[in-house]
Amino acid sequence: MDNVFGYLIAAAIFVWAAYYIWKIIRLYRRRAASKLWPLAIAKVIKKDIFVQYGSRGGKSYVPKVTYVYSVLGTQVTKTVSVGDGWTQKAAASVLEEIGETIKARYNPQKPKEHFTELERFTARDFLSLVVALLFFIISMIVLLSGSKAPP
Repeated sequence: MDNVFGYLIAAAIFVWAAYYIWKIIRLYRRRAASKLWPLAIAKVIKKDIFVQYGSRGGKSYVPKVTYVYSVLGTQVTKTVSVGDGWTQKAAASVLEEIGETIKARYNPQKPKEHFTELERFTARDFLSLVVALLFFIISMIVLLSGSKAPP
């Protein structure tokens, strides 16, 4: 009974890590599939910088872009974050690099499903993936070690 709380925490970490890994795999699969999808040109309608406050009082800046495109009678509008954790100057610089239009590859069977050039896999995402994999492995070891009955 002493280790029940530890196993519950390990199970929660395992579920979080598995979900995060699944999200990254899904992103890669969608990116690969999108290379074969038709191209639409999306019009950038808004660029903003949002302030994100940390738990210790710090703040970072998140550049966000809203764009719209029309395809097959469907109009799609979406707002995306272009990375996170920037300084205000770096966030402004990121937004300056984005023109009036962006390329969006859309799924012809589901026109709202698309992939844009703004969706990047950054070094920070890679580090998060490595951390998620480590947590996944460690929590699996903890959970499997608890399933063995003592002799």
